[in-house]
This record gives sequence, C-alpha cells and structure tokens, in this order.
Amino acid sequence: MSTSSARERLGAAVRLRAEVGAGARAPEAGRLLFALRAAVPHDHAALSRWDPMRRQHLTSASFGYSPEAARTLNERMQDLSLFADLQQNRIPLRLHDIEPGRRHGAIFDDVIGVHGYRDGLSHCLFSPDGRYVGMLNLSTYAEGGVDDQSLALVSLLAETLAESIDPLASTEGGRVRVEPGEEAFVVDAVGRPWPVTAGASPRLLGAGSHGGISARPARSSGS
Repeated sequence: MSTSSARERLGAAVRLRAEVGAGARAPEAGRLLFALRAAVPHDHAALSRWDPMRRQHLTSASFGYSPEAARTLNERMQDLSLFADLQQNRIPLRLHDIEPGRRHGAIFDDVIGVHGYRDGLSHCLFSPDGRYVGMLNLSTYAEGGVDDQSLALVSLLAETLAESIDPLASTEGGRVRVEPGEEAFVVDAVGRPWPVTAGASPRLLGAGSHGGISARPARSSGS
C-alpha cells in the first residue's frame, strides 16, 4: 500500500484528470485504472461497464481480482439492495460503512469472505448526460482500510473513470449525447449493433450501416 501524503495523492488525482482532459481521445480503462493507485491506494481493482440488455456488468479492466471474483462482481452486484442506494446517492460506498445486517449475498461470501479483504469501495459511474455506464470496485488487505480521502478522490475522478468505459465517448475525441427519449447503440466494424441503452433495437439501423455510434428517438423503434 502507498505511504504517500495526502497532498501527493491529491496531486496525482489532479494530474490524472488534467492529462485525460487535455487529450483528444477517451482514456484507456486499463491505463487509467493502473494510474489510479497513486491517488487511491488499493490492492485489487476493476472497472466494469454496464450492459443494459443483459442487465449485468462486463469487465473493462481489472487488476488483482481472480476471474471468479471478477465474474461474481459483474453478475451479482446488481442483485444487492445496496446497489440501488449506490445508483441513487452517487457517493462511493466503503465496506466498513455498511451495516453488518446488510453484509450478505455472493459479493460478501464469495469475494470478500473468500479472499479475506479487510475493506473495499464501490462507486457507480454516470455519463455527463446522466446514463449509468458502469462501476468501479476496489479492495484492500490494509489494516487501515479505505480512508476518507479515497472517497473524495474517487468522487473527483468519477467523470474521468466513467469516460474510460462509456462506449459513446469516441476514441477520436468528442462525445455523442443521448437526449431524453432517445435510445442508443454502437455498431462495430463488421456491422454488429451493441445496445447502450435498455430500449435500443437493431431495427433502428438502416441497411448498409457500418462502424460508428447512433442515437435515435425511442419512438422510431417500431417503424
């Protein structure tokens, strides 16, 4: 674990956000997650994007978690009652702040309990237009757990973290905004549509579509 001072950790977070903000491309999730450790000390971490059609998370980048632990986090996090609180409050939540009576389910038994983590942090990530795009999970074996500064720094970096896993944050710079009443999907290089919002339908695509990003009004889905 890091022994950096509070000032050094804040400086690392500010530099990371400034570096990403100055670039022309959306940040790469793996690089960003690796750099995050200088600001927010942890042992294991994962960034997972939300798949609105499957209604589960998919790993974008992970360091330290076993494949089984990452799979459990992705598939079972949304089953917890705490998940609704995380999405509504939009504040990072630490393991040691959760009441003992609410610490039950696969995440607590098969990830935290099996691997012996002393503490952890989860935070839901949203795009600037309000879409839920995924979440950050951190775990630590440190005696002191996740400190108060980590809460503040994760909040400071939340938009940057969200951009790294948002499929509508273009790798060429810029962003597609999904307006109220619209549904969106991305189309890969071979023409396969991948929904970004829960109601997006491949029927919105016209013939001859190719790799790119599309957002259409939801009312068009039946045409």
